[in-house]
Amino acid sequence: MTRWFSRIKIENISTDPAKCFHSFQVMFSTAMQRAEVIELKASTILGRKRGNTMTYGYYSDGSH
Repeated sequence: MTRWFSRIKIENISTDPAKCFHSFQVMFSTAMQRAEVIELKASTILGRKRGNTMTYGYYSDGSH
């Protein structure tokens, strides 16, 4: 996924190396938490292992 994301990002979004797959995960998980998506569902959408409930704790910038 990281290579795929990097190729798409460079071709269509930015060549800025600070904008990486991890920064996308943080932005997306933060948006899901703020939208009150159940964390287990968010974890699945982000491709985390089933039952991994640290998605918001690890990737999100918080609900505010």
